[in-house]
Amino acid sequence: MKKFWKNNWGFIISMLVMLFVLFNMKARTFVTQQLFRIGLFSPSLDEKKVFGPIDEDITFASTDGTLLKMGDLKGKVVFLNFWATWCPPCIAEMPSIQKLYNQMSDEVVFIFVDVDGQFDKSQSFLKKHNYSIPIFIMASPIPKTVFDSSLPTTLVIDKKGNVVFRHRGMSDYSDEKFISKLKHLINN
Repeated sequence: MKKFWKNNWGFIISMLVMLFVLFNMKARTFVTQQLFRIGLFSPSLDEKKVFGPIDEDITFASTDGTLLKMGDLKGKVVFLNFWATWCPPCIAEMPSIQKLYNQMSDEVVFIFVDVDGQFDKSQSFLKKHNYSIPIFIMASPIPKTVFDSSLPTTLVIDKKGNVVFRHRGMSDYSDEKFISKLKHLINN
């Protein structure tokens, strides 16, 4: 038995670490954020790719009850993210979204949609983690072409109202290439 432990100690420790990361949401989030830093989850915003126009009737409600209709945002670049407080990939990408928001909130409209529609819970969560991203909930039906229940889902809508970026899953939105492409959309 002693020989078994001596020959397999590395494998056993590796398996214990993997199990810890697998079953501990904070550990999983930490590992994912470290993978962001090495560029593993960098989004690609190809300005030549257009998914089509966003439905102008899609409406979101802010925490103060103000309704925001997509049709009213023509002429502005929009960063639209669907998330939930219980979603580890959503939580992992939040620091990068906050960083992007801090850098570009004067030039881009940010719509951070809590798919559970629980303002109290999401506001508490954001406050606990010192995030200042504006929260919204869905106030109208959302077409499956925009949000198909995959979390997180992020879209970028150009000034003409076209969806030019759609990504399901986590990503590092503070990536310089992504920011550069957003700036290109703003200036054109």
